[in-house]
Amino acid sequence: MSLHMRLRLTTILGSIVLVTPFAAGLGGFDPVLWIVFWAVFALWFLGVQAPGGETPMPLAAALLAQGAVVALLMGLGHAAGMWADAVLPAWLLIAVAVGALLLGRLIRVPPEELAALVRASQGGAEKLEDAAAPEPEPEPEPEPEPEPDATFDPAEQHAALEALAEQLDALDRTAPGYHALVEAITPALEAAGAEAVADTLFRRADAAPVRDRMALVALMADPHASHALPGQKLAARVFDVIAAEDCEASLALWAMKADGVLDLVPGVAADFPAPDRIDRVADRYVIEDADLCEALEALAARLRSGDGAAA
Repeated sequence: MSLHMRLRLTTILGSIVLVTPFAAGLGGFDPVLWIVFWAVFALWFLGVQAPGGETPMPLAAALLAQGAVVALLMGLGHAAGMWADAVLPAWLLIAVAVGALLLGRLIRVPPEELAALVRASQGGAEKLEDAAAPEPEPEPEPEPEPEPDATFDPAEQHAALEALAEQLDALDRTAPGYHALVEAITPALEAAGAEAVADTLFRRADAAPVRDRMALVALMADPHASHALPGQKLAARVFDVIAAEDCEASLALWAMKADGVLDLVPGVAADFPAPDRIDRVADRYVIEDADLCEALEALAARLRSGDGAAA
């Protein structure tokens, strides 16, 4: 069974485990069933989701969280049971949950297997590149340094940054819309300059709403900003802010826009995070979001191969 298929099947089995306490709750909140499903959830968390006991929180807190989730699902099922007559036998639901747990444990992908697979693929690619490497070509002429931003009138700059803040505050905090972010940032770039806009957006992102992290991605994707901020590693700084908050939507937008920046701006690959740094973040989503994991790994492979700058 392929690695991708095992990851997909593990996700499906996890969904089945989640559904079983809800279905059990249709017949009422039974404390005995709650204990049984709590044990199933704890074993899934420790044996499949976090093998080896490596959890992002203390073990006791993680187990209490599993019990709270089971209680919530059974409570929701009990509420739904007021309008539903069909109640599945408890033994059947327990059997389904235990079966999904055992199968998930059987097909899970251990972290060391993933790491070994990545190392093997990288080693094979390096050997092929060495065998087929052409004669080195003369280095191209260096790109001319971009001209620094013009001096901005302080009053106009302040007004533009205030207008930017007002427009961002008017957008939805979790789903602002990418085009709306671009429309807010573009006038500010023209009136206040890329450096002032970047400082403003990085300060706002400290509060960690998704909207302001996506605004940083929109800034990174603007070719003028990359030209106007040479050597400031804008793409890497934006990635670090987003990765620290562990937001899949922001990371997916960053990965999508990063390819366009690499195509449009010569030499910008030096401003990106190290490929190993991107791979470590991608590993977080190998089960929860396989598509995001693949997108980040593809970008890291492009940077590692030296195909970062535009031709």
